[in-house]
Amino acid sequence: MADEARGRYAEETKEPPMQYFTRATQLLRRNGPGDGVEAEKLLLPILDGDGDAALKGRACYALGYRHESCGGSEAEAEAWLAKAAAFGDLQAIDLIADRKRGVRIKRLLDIVVFLLLICASFAVWTLRDLVEVVAFKEKWEDEVPGSDPRIVPDVAWRDGVFSIEKRRDLVEKGEHLLGVVGDANPLSEEGFGGTRGVVLHFTRAAFEDAYAFQHPAYAWLYEGVLQELLDDRCDAFVFNILVVPPGRDKNRTVGVGSHVDQTLMQPSTQREQTAYSVSVAYLQVPQGLDGGELVVAGRSHAPREGSVLVFRGDQSHRVKAFCLNNEGDCAVDQTPETKRISFVLEQYRVVPEKLRRTPLFIIAPTATEQALLPLLASLRPLGPGLQDAYLWVRRRWLSGGHM
Repeated sequence: MADEARGRYAEETKEPPMQYFTRATQLLRRNGPGDGVEAEKLLLPILDGDGDAALKGRACYALGYRHESCGGSEAEAEAWLAKAAAFGDLQAIDLIADRKRGVRIKRLLDIVVFLLLICASFAVWTLRDLVEVVAFKEKWEDEVPGSDPRIVPDVAWRDGVFSIEKRRDLVEKGEHLLGVVGDANPLSEEGFGGTRGVVLHFTRAAFEDAYAFQHPAYAWLYEGVLQELLDDRCDAFVFNILVVPPGRDKNRTVGVGSHVDQTLMQPSTQREQTAYSVSVAYLQVPQGLDGGELVVAGRSHAPREGSVLVFRGDQSHRVKAFCLNNEGDCAVDQTPETKRISFVLEQYRVVPEKLRRTPLFIIAPTATEQALLPLLASLRPLGPGLQDAYLWVRRRWLSGGHM
């Protein structure tokens, strides 16, 4: 009988908490004046009683709902939901997980919107460059392409610039550089097909750079060649070692096709310009040359070994195919001493804004780099800085291998 009485007592003590919970949920659904406070008074004793964890979890969830929907504080609501989850209430656990997921998505969307706004501002800034080229032409008046014969003559010779010993030394070092960099001419295959060469883009800032002309791999270029060719009026340059082998037939009458020099990497959003002047240093001219003349604006100029030919940069020019001791046709000959070797320096005058976005130093750029770097330099305001960082890493990485 005693055990039966204790059982009845236990059942009676379990009923009030459940009744309190049922009554509290009814009040919360009704959500009338004072219902939230009354519901909270019914729910709090459940947490202090001997009810099971599931009921306490439901009570905590209901208290969270009360503070969130029936005139409570958001902080209190979050705290009660956390307690409900601690009791293992699945509805509370799912709700908390959903809210965390929603917060993450919101933050991600905020970041995406922020980045889109930045990109839009960059696009507007970049577009301004395009507008300036058309609307503010006076800003670019200092860009002198060399088209005025009063400033740069059509053609001018400087004889005896390089001695025999100097020429041999430069040719040897040039061949070594071609070997370590790769000797496929990176210029237009249509115009330079069959030739060998290496291209170097730089500005005057490269003369003091530890991984450019201060580096042993390239110092000889500055000391042995560039100091003889540089025009003090210019500030951006493209240097090219050009090796043209003999070879001529009815299908091959041109050693280098007709072109105008505007090789300099220039920002895509700014006006492209031709060179101010071009200097061609003839370091090796084989004996018995038949052909091989540089044709500038329709006039032929036979190469002179050891001399430098300077011409205006906006003029179209080409190199005739040649044979040795043969006025007719001849097969291509890759023998070293039969090749016509010249060091070419394109010299540019650019305004400071464009100069800041011109590569400081890049040797043997790939086709991808030649396409993407001008585009990168056009992106304002971070593009030039990103280009400089990439080029610094590139020349630091490659310079040691070019020794």
